[in-house]
Amino acid sequence: MSIYAYPFYGFLLWVLYYVVKGYLQEDKPSQPNDKAFTKKQDAFKVIDIPEGYEVYEDDDFFIQGVTYRMDACVKWATGENLELSFKREPNNKHDDNAIAIYGKSSTGKRRLGYVAAEIADELVYKELDDKIKPRLLSVEIKEAPFINYEILVESKAYALVED
Repeated sequence: MSIYAYPFYGFLLWVLYYVVKGYLQEDKPSQPNDKAFTKKQDAFKVIDIPEGYEVYEDDDFFIQGVTYRMDACVKWATGENLELSFKREPNNKHDDNAIAIYGKSSTGKRRLGYVAAEIADELVYKELDDKIKPRLLSVEIKEAPFINYEILVESKAYALVED
């Protein structure tokens, strides 16, 4: 056998090693699919609409920016007693009308994302940003988290704005 054949066999062994290694790892679920789950209304307590509040725009929303906070969303969602809260961020470098959404559960409190910019702008413009609270509807973690919520607004303040 020629001396030039040995490097060729070494190269073949190297290629074979990486092909087999890749093939074996293919069966393992990748992040975040290995943590995929859904929590619907029966898996956590959906709060009743408190007296003196109503649903803003009769609509529900999804938290924005959750893909940047995947770990925080998964840790929060896997806990018990899921709750959401709003916090206005007037000094946010990207949007001075930003309203952050925090999740609290048995695993701790974490920033999950934001109210959509156009909705936050509207709430701040109507001076409702300090008269709102979130109401969690559902949580779904697959390729990306989908956290569905409603915005509850104080009825008195909402009535003044609507007139």
